[in-house]
Amino acid sequence: MRKALIVVVAALVTSAAVVLASSSTREGAQEQAAPAWAKNSCRDAVAAAEFARPIGRARPLVARMKTAFGAPGLQLAVAVDGKIVWSRVCGLADVARSTATTRTTLFRIGSVSKTFTATALARLAQSGTVDLDVPVQTYVPTFPEKRGTITLAHLASHQAGIRHYRGGEALSTDRYESITDSLRIVAADPLLFRPGSDYSYSSYGFNLLGAALEGASGERFVEVLRREVFAPLGLEHTRLDVPGVRGRAALYEVRGDRSAEPAPTVDLSDRYPSGGLVSTAEEVARLGSKLGDTSFLSAGTQKTAFADRRPSSGERTGYGLSWEVADTPVGLFVGHTGNVVGGTAFLLAHPAPRTPSNGRLRTAAGMLIGPGVASWAARQRARRATPAAPRPARSAACSSRSKASLARPVCRSILAQL
Repeated sequence: MRKALIVVVAALVTSAAVVLASSSTREGAQEQAAPAWAKNSCRDAVAAAEFARPIGRARPLVARMKTAFGAPGLQLAVAVDGKIVWSRVCGLADVARSTATTRTTLFRIGSVSKTFTATALARLAQSGTVDLDVPVQTYVPTFPEKRGTITLAHLASHQAGIRHYRGGEALSTDRYESITDSLRIVAADPLLFRPGSDYSYSSYGFNLLGAALEGASGERFVEVLRREVFAPLGLEHTRLDVPGVRGRAALYEVRGDRSAEPAPTVDLSDRYPSGGLVSTAEEVARLGSKLGDTSFLSAGTQKTAFADRRPSSGERTGYGLSWEVADTPVGLFVGHTGNVVGGTAFLLAHPAPRTPSNGRLRTAAGMLIGPGVASWAARQRARRATPAAPRPARSAACSSRSKASLARPVCRSILAQL
C-alpha cells in the first residue's frame, strides 16, 4: 500500500506587546532556557518510523519556510487518520526570554479558526440542530433583515454580501462582551450584493454564523466547539484567544529585513468564530485528518461541505462551506489560510476515505507562521482611513490565487511527496 504524507506546518508567533508576551509565556509554564538549536534550527518531536522516507524528503522544506517567513518560532505537524506521524518545532516562542518553541506552544491561527467553526456547523447540520437554508434570523433574531434572505449556507460560503474589514478594523483594540455584541460593527451596513448572487470574503459574515450556532444550540460558542469538535477529536489545547490565555507564544511581526519586532496589541473579541482561536500544529493537523472519517462527518455531510459552491452567476469560487477546495491528480484537497496580527496559518487536508480499493490514507497538513503577518499588519495600519474594496479571495489550496504566495512553492513540493 502506497502511503502518502502531507505536511501540516504550523508556525505561529503570538501574544501582544512585550509585557503581555512575557506574562503569557510565564503562565504557560514554558520557562526552560532555550537550547542551542532553538534560534536557527529545528528538531523532531515526533517522527513515525513507517514514514521515515517521506519525512526525510520533506524535512528540508521546514528550514526553507522558516527562512522565507523570518519566523522566530515555528511548529509543523502531519497527521494520518487522526494520529500525529510527524511533529517538528523550530526557534523561539519568546525571543526576549529565550523561551523555546515546543509542540504545545499556542499560536494564533487567524482565519484557520473558520475551519473549526465550519466543522461545528457541519456536525450541527448533520444532527439536524441547524438548517443551512433557513434565514439567519431564525437563530439570531436581533440581526436586522436585509435586502434578500441571508442563510447559513450563504454565510459559510461568503455569498451573504456582508462586508469584510475596512480601514484599520483588523487592528481593533475594542472589547466586545459577546459574539452577538460584536455584530453591531456591521448590523446597520447595507449588503454588497443580494445574497447568493456573488462572492466576497467576509470575516464579519462568519461571526454572524458563529452567533447562529449559539442561537441554534443554546450554548456559548466555545461550548459548541468543545462539544462538536474539541471533545470528539481529543483536542486539549485549542481555545479562544482571550486576554491572559495561558501557554501562548509572544506576538511578533517581521520587518522587511526579516527581523522580528513586537506586534501591535489587538483584541480578538470581534472575531472569535472567524479568526480568534489559538492552537497548535498538531491539533490543526488532527482536525484536518479526521475530515474524511465518516464516523465524524458522514459521506453526505462531506459532500455538502466540500462542494465548490457557486453563486447564481455560475462563477467558480473554489470555496465550499468555509473550505477552500481543489481537485488534484491525487484527489480532493481542502484547506484554509489565516493571517492575523502575530500569526500566519495554513491547513491542507486530503479527506480521502481509506478503502480496500484505493488504499489511500486520510492525511492533513497545517502551517502556522508569524512572518507573513508583518507586512499585513503594516498594510492594515496604512489603511485605517481608507475603506477597503471587497476582497475577492477566491483561493484554493496550492493554487495560483493562494493568499500566501510564499507558501505556494512549498505546497507544490509537499504534493510532490505523495
